[in-house]
Amino acid sequence: MRIKSNIFISLIGLVFILISCQEKKTVEKEGINFNKRYFKIDIGTTIYGTVFCNNKFVTLKSNGEFICLNSSDFETDTINTNKLNKKRCSSFYQMYDSLIVVENNTDYFVNSDFEFIPYNRYKYHYYKSDTTIEYDFGKKFIDPLYCDSNYVIAQFCYGEFGGTLYFFDIQKNKEYYCPATCATVVNKIDDKYIVTNSLAHMVGSSEVLEITKPKTLIELDFDTIKYLGNFWYNAVWDGQSLKRSDRLINIMRGENRILLDTVGVLIYTSFKYQNEIFHIYKSGKSYYDTIPNPCDIYIGKIVNSKIEAVDSLCDVNIFTYNPQNRVYNEWTLYSYNFRGKNTGFIAIKNDTINIIEYKIKNRKQK
Repeated sequence: MRIKSNIFISLIGLVFILISCQEKKTVEKEGINFNKRYFKIDIGTTIYGTVFCNNKFVTLKSNGEFICLNSSDFETDTINTNKLNKKRCSSFYQMYDSLIVVENNTDYFVNSDFEFIPYNRYKYHYYKSDTTIEYDFGKKFIDPLYCDSNYVIAQFCYGEFGGTLYFFDIQKNKEYYCPATCATVVNKIDDKYIVTNSLAHMVGSSEVLEITKPKTLIELDFDTIKYLGNFWYNAVWDGQSLKRSDRLINIMRGENRILLDTVGVLIYTSFKYQNEIFHIYKSGKSYYDTIPNPCDIYIGKIVNSKIEAVDSLCDVNIFTYNPQNRVYNEWTLYSYNFRGKNTGFIAIKNDTINIIEYKIKNRKQK
């Protein structure tokens, strides 16, 4: 009996070694080795958001002040920070890669020397005759998710009540849409627009769309106010059949396809590396926890309609209900702010993931 037991244990050990070797070969075969850099910067208050401008990362704090960081070492650029702080701004937005700040309801374009040039958003618009609307708690700006020479891509999100993804055809001056709850980031590979939808509601949900033929989406006119949020909802939901509504939503998406549709996974951002799309995400019930667990945020990619982890981020908490994502020529930027407790941004370039955490100094501990 002892000999048989030893043989059985040996066989189990051999199988474990073979499996471990196979897993090791798989990782080596992928050749994925992300470089992760962690930075902590003390600031005096929470932030409105972060953008990339003139090869710098510009953060607007909730008190109207700016902080400008170098993109190489994420040290404070004091000279340009002082230039930006000549104004106290309430918000900012971007058209393509141009930064426009708002002070006392007046817009200013930030030029290459970080000087302020008056900007008329109603005159120099790239899409829609009106780029602002009034709803909820104040003025919101249509800040594009992605821009190229063919399309300006934007979104509106009403959380669990639905959202919409818009494609504005620059050449033909036409507009197309499809339901998307809620589009957070767009990447482009060849002629494919890879759209990540993510919703931090209940256990969280995520969806990734591949849009290869935007013109097969439903065409709209240019009435900004009429087509906001989930205006399409009543056309697909009869209060009875989820299958019917899902079928109609798929029809609205035209000749495009769904790469991922999952519940319980919350994708924070997506980025391109080696002509593939990778996703930073968290799964499980604790995606909104304020106390991070070691290495419970993953870097993965979609394989056979499922997301598979290839790496992880340790000791960070980057959750937010309102993610601000932007894809530039070389950088992917994810800005997060959760109730002032977890504040900062992630800047990704090639194989390097920079995690910048803003620490609110002199904050009273409860």
